[in-house]
Order: sequence, then C-alpha cells, then structure tokens
Amino acid sequence: PKGAQVLKSRWVYKIKEPLNAPVKYKARFVVKGYNQNVELEQTFAGVVRASTVKILWAMAASLDWEVEQMDAVSAFTQGEIGDPVYVEMPQGFYELKGSHQDSSRKVLLLKKALYGLKTSALIWQKKCRKDLAELGFFPLLSDDCAYLNQESGIVIVTYVDDFLIFGKDLVHIRGLKQALQERMRIEDLGPCHKFCGTRVIRDRPNRSIHLVQDQYISRVIHAFGMEDCKPVSTPMEAGAAIHMVPSIEDPEDKRTARYQSIIGSAIFANTQTRPDISYACSTLSRFNHNPSPAHLRAAERVIRYFQGTRFLGITYEGKAQDTLDINAYSDSDYAGDLDTRRSTTGYLVYMAGSPVVWKAQRQKAVTLSSTEAEYYALTAVAKELAWMQHFLSEVGYNGPDLHPMTIHGDNQGSLSLAENPQYHQKTKHIE
Repeated sequence: PKGAQVLKSRWVYKIKEPLNAPVKYKARFVVKGYNQNVELEQTFAGVVRASTVKILWAMAASLDWEVEQMDAVSAFTQGEIGDPVYVEMPQGFYELKGSHQDSSRKVLLLKKALYGLKTSALIWQKKCRKDLAELGFFPLLSDDCAYLNQESGIVIVTYVDDFLIFGKDLVHIRGLKQALQERMRIEDLGPCHKFCGTRVIRDRPNRSIHLVQDQYISRVIHAFGMEDCKPVSTPMEAGAAIHMVPSIEDPEDKRTARYQSIIGSAIFANTQTRPDISYACSTLSRFNHNPSPAHLRAAERVIRYFQGTRFLGITYEGKAQDTLDINAYSDSDYAGDLDTRRSTTGYLVYMAGSPVVWKAQRQKAVTLSSTEAEYYALTAVAKELAWMQHFLSEVGYNGPDLHPMTIHGDNQGSLSLAENPQYHQKTKHIE
C-alpha cells in the first residue's frame, strides 16, 4: 500500500557456547525493528519474577513436587501478526520465478512475527496465554507469568520461551506436555537441570534442591579477563562504603562501559542465587553514570570474590512434615550513606532452609533515628511477605507458617512500635 512503512532486515548468526565447544549453530532472518513506529505501551511483555521461581523450587523440595522443563522452538516466529508489517528481503534472496533482480526491489508482508520486531515478545506472550487458557491454565494475580490449573494444581512459569512445570502428579504433567506440543512447536527437556543460567542439582531421596551459577560466573570472569586474578574472601572491603562518594572527574567512556558491564553481570547473579553480594551491588550501582578508578577497583573486587566462590549457591531442603518453614529477617543501618545521610535496608525471607527473597537497598527517605530506620526496614519486608501470602494462597498452600508469618528484627524500639503504634516524641511524625 502507498505510504506503508517497510522495515529493513538482516541475517544474524549465533553460536550457543556453554564453556568449551559450541553445541549449536543458528542463522536467523531478523528484522531491524528499531525503526518501527509502535507506541511503547504496545510492546511490553513480562517474564516470571525470580522470587516466584525460587518460592516454587522451595515448595518442590519441601513437598516433593515434580519439576519438568520445556523450551519453545523459535518462539517469536509462532505468533500471528495483527497489523500489517512489511519487510525488505535480506541479502541473498531473489525472486522465486528465476528472475535475477535485486532482492531489495521486493518486500515481504509478514504473516507471523520475526525476531527484531518491537512487538515480537508481546505477540508470543499473547499466543502463549491463549493456548494455556484453552488447557485451563490462567495467570495468577500475584505474578502474570505464572499459570495455575485449579483442577490439577499444576503451575507453569514462563520466561520468554522457557517453561517450568511444577506439580505433584507426573501423569498429569506428561498429558499437559503432549497437549502443549499439539498447539505449539515446543521441545520436551524432561526434568529441569538448568534454567535462566542457573544449574539445578536435585537429590530426590533427601528432598534437596541446590541452585548454583558456576557456569555463568565462569563466563563472567572470562569476559572481563580476570581468569588469573587473586580471589578475596568478601565482595567489599570493610568500611569501603563510607568512602563511596560520587566522582567529580570527567566521565571516561571506556571505564564507564566496563564498570556498568561488571555491575550488570553481578546484579543478575545476585537476583538469581547470590544474596551475599546484595549490599555490594546496591552500593556500587549508585555510581553507574560516572565511576572513578576507585569505584572500578571496588567493582572488580566483586569479580575477584566470584573467583573463589563460584560454586556457592542456595539449597532448599524438605522436612518430614509438610511445611515450608517460612521466616523473615530484617535489619538496617542508620545514616550509613554519608553523602545523603540515608539508611540502608536489608532483608531476607527463608523457605525450606534457604533464602527465596532478599534485598539490600538505600532507603528513599532520611530517617531521624535508628528506631525509624529499622521500622522502615520492617515495612519493606512486610510488603514482600504480603505478596508472598497472596502468591502461596493462590497456588493452594495453607500451612501453619502462612498466617501469620514471622519477622525477626534486632531493634527493640522498632519492634515495640510495630506491636503498639502509639505516639512518642521521636516517632510522632510517623502517621
């Protein structure tokens, strides 16, 4: 049609290389979608929360659930496009009827999505949701990418084209797999051994599940050329955060790019299996826009810490009784950031003997006492527990540790204020 937008395209070659030798080669016809005129609100597609997956792993260990994995094949090419999209032929394509004209004179009308379109992820998610709804799986209110079948109790979580299936009955899960394969091109990977870069080591007789990112961390160390670095025992030096202030030097692009790459790699590891670097990631990520040489050395110390701890992970262990053993721990410093005088919140929520939710984050308000700073931290973990109660209730868990959940704190003033919120001289400004 006259005036229609035509997007350019290209070939993309990809090698999947885990550690040593490549195991898979791919060539894809990819659209240069960065020129596509699409409103931003029409492109968002979510992925499952990391905490959702870890909660389900803890439940699988405690309740002895089956955990199976599936992978959609070329997922983005399976979704039907609604609005017309025109794409130029990539280099090497010619007319089918023997003509040798330049392929750039012809354009293609896409019937299904291609990788590179701004809307590809959303189109795939819509198809996935439609197919799962036909099988009786509907998204949870607490996580839009976790789907539950009320009759069988099976939970499916999706991370783009990766599927994890949690359930008690293997027969029902196998029937579900067959039904999914009839509706989409999807590969059955059997019991889960690796998900989102995390290796899964399961000891079924002892109800134990160990999550570790040793392969990912090895790639990170190699990517930054630090294979021969000397390991350290802590991710940050003691007291180093006190001297972490914004740099007054002019930004250096090369240093900034390396710094941001290190912090981004560390944050992904922290999100999945490494709560021990939460404080380091929280502190160092404040200086992404203009890191000094001292900041870069502090970031590289995290990689040196990885060098000696790449096999550390989290282990969920089930017990004889059917309970998840939920406990939360909250703490805070007081005005620990000398630049802004704001405090830092830290909390952990344990299930089945290991953390499922954790965070270290600078508070958004300036607190006026240690009691208020700790009360702020209690509020943060209470919000997380409120979401967890909702999620666990939706998936059918009603153990004795669900209502109420226990929060542990070490500040008597904040605990007293939580139990008996009366006005006092130092807390009268808290509504």
